[in-house]
Order: sequence, then C-alpha cells, then structure tokens
Amino acid sequence: MTLPIRLLFAVPVLAALPGVTSAQPAPACSGVALTTKAVALAAPVTRNPVVDFSGSGGQLDPTPLLQTDIDVGGRATCIVVHFSVQADPQDNFVVFQASVDDIPMAGHGTLLSYPTPVVADPEETDLNNTRMLAYTFFAAGAPGKHTIRIRIASCCSINPGGLYFRGASLVVTY
Repeated sequence: MTLPIRLLFAVPVLAALPGVTSAQPAPACSGVALTTKAVALAAPVTRNPVVDFSGSGGQLDPTPLLQTDIDVGGRATCIVVHFSVQADPQDNFVVFQASVDDIPMAGHGTLLSYPTPVVADPEETDLNNTRMLAYTFFAAGAPGKHTIRIRIASCCSINPGGLYFRGASLVVTY
C-alpha cells in the first residue's frame, strides 16, 4: 500500500478518536511524602439500597464507604491515595471514586456514556463472586485541611442489588 492510500485510512480513524490526536496535558504532581494516614472498615458492611450509577445518570452514593481528614502543612504536595477492598457486587458493576474535597482525583476513567470520573469492576459471572480490588489515585494538595472520600455505586441493571464490602482500607500519603 502506498503512503497516500494509508493516509486515507488513518485520517478518518484519528478524526473519530479525538482523545488520541489532542495534546492534553497528563495530570501530574510531586512532593516529598512525610505523612501517612490510614483508615479501614471496622467490620464488613452491606450497602442496600445503594445508588444505581446508570439509573441516576452517573451519580454516586452520598455516603462515603471510607473517609478521612488530612492537614497538608507548609507547602503544596502530592496527595496519593491507595484504596483496596474485597467486594461482592450484586449488580453488573461496582463503581468507586476517590476525591479530595469532593473533587475527583487523577486515576479514574469513565463508564458507559457518563462523564463522572470512576473506576469500575464488572461482575461478569452471575455468581456474585468476591473480588479483591486495589486502586491508586493522586492529586495536587495545597496547604490546609482536606477531606478524602471513597464513594461508591452499583451499576447497570434494571434491578440493582446491594454491595457487600470487607477488608476496605484507605491509605493516604502526603
């Protein structure tokens, strides 16, 4: 195939994928992590009812699964969140979002056609098997007090089920 013919195929494909062709800066931050704060669920928890992500137009449950407050002293830094959990979704997906002061952190994608930044894990077996999930997120952190939240939702069926969580932990370094 000659170069002009290759371009005829490549240009329409690149035009259909604007994220591939646009030069968007990647999220980044840096700092020296001097403080670590960790919280965990005291016992397993069932959330039922829980917000249905698709049925609500991409909303998350207003009650965080985990939450902690931090105080970034002195100078701006990079806030890094490590989140892990054993989850038993009773629906097609379990959806999570990590935020600083209710602003989603870097490390999320999107699900379906909703712009809400989330990470999601599918329940593809219809057996509602336990899954071990772990994610890392980050955000620039200005000096001052901040609230870190892990919010959740069930997703994507006409009859959303509840969610069962155990072993959930949230570790924040800043």
